[in-house]
Amino acid sequence: MTGSAVLSLVVWKANWELFRILCEGGSEQAADPAPFKYRRRPIYSPSEWLFEGMSSLLAMVIVITIAVIFWMMDGKPLKEWSGPVSLAATISILTTAYSSALMHSVSSFIRQLKWLHFKDKPRRLSHLETFDEASRGVWGALLLLTNVKWNLATLGAIITILRLTFSAFSQQAVQIAQRASTTPSDINSVAFGYAHNYSRDFSNFSTYGNTDKRLSAKQLTEAIPQDPDMQFAIIKGLYGIDTPATFSCPSSCRWDGSYVSLGFKSACKNVKQDTLRSAACDGTEHRNRCNMTTPNGVNIITHRIHTDAATSYVMNTTSTLEPSAEEKLLEIARFGIYRSSPDGNFRQQNVSITQCSLYLTAYEYANAFAKLPTEVSSIS
Repeated sequence: MTGSAVLSLVVWKANWELFRILCEGGSEQAADPAPFKYRRRPIYSPSEWLFEGMSSLLAMVIVITIAVIFWMMDGKPLKEWSGPVSLAATISILTTAYSSALMHSVSSFIRQLKWLHFKDKPRRLSHLETFDEASRGVWGALLLLTNVKWNLATLGAIITILRLTFSAFSQQAVQIAQRASTTPSDINSVAFGYAHNYSRDFSNFSTYGNTDKRLSAKQLTEAIPQDPDMQFAIIKGLYGIDTPATFSCPSSCRWDGSYVSLGFKSACKNVKQDTLRSAACDGTEHRNRCNMTTPNGVNIITHRIHTDAATSYVMNTTSTLEPSAEEKLLEIARFGIYRSSPDGNFRQQNVSITQCSLYLTAYEYANAFAKLPTEVSSIS
């Protein structure tokens, strides 16, 4: 062995002894460390539950704010909302903030509760990962509910799952419905058409009536001014046609008052038996003429010629207007209507006799209602 080799061996051995001494000294120092005294920090310390408590308090304040907004705006027009953004957007922002604040504290609680879970007795190490996953989202919360025995952390997992529905249900709580609003009468008004009296110019008829000449139908028509609106009102009264009263409204509106307008109505009755008992016929069996009167005093005349002709329809009208009855004006006309179905020998079969009366009537209209843009209007 050369001198250099011996020197190298001596140096290596010296270094090894120094390394061993250092290691043994360090081991002795590490084996007897200075005792550490645990110091409990206040609960409001950042190292404890300060941020979790603040986030829980913030979530509670947000929920109260949403409830107050719902209470203030319930049943009120949308124009009363004076926020910088719309009502729906405000609720959406608040629900998102609530979900974030709530989940910050819930996630921290789940992470801390895993140590209590392992404190009681030995557990599977996979539960550590399950608790961590549950603090991160819904999928982990589902795993915690299904793989770990229920404990206090289960409540946090349920909250994690249910918070997904909070935003949707809060949006459903805001429903905007169109409703009619009351406006001052000096801004909008409703126009009704009605009549309390009726008069026409009959000067031409008086001129014709003062002459001794017999007036033709054309002359009578020219003498009496024609009024289509009045004719239509009489026809409605005769046939019982129910048409809603018209009114003009600039928008959707409702008027709870009432007003009275003049109109007509009729009342009809089958008087076949009573009228036939009053019939007075003259002539022969093959050719006769019958004169009969309805109970309300309308005269009806029928004719029959054997195998040749027979009356199948006749109507007679009697006016009940008299100068002395101007204060009453209840019944203004009476009608008698005769109908039959002649057979092959013109014998009158299936005879029907009806009497009708036309009355001047006062109609009361109320509850005017109009809805735009559907243009629905009604008055009862």
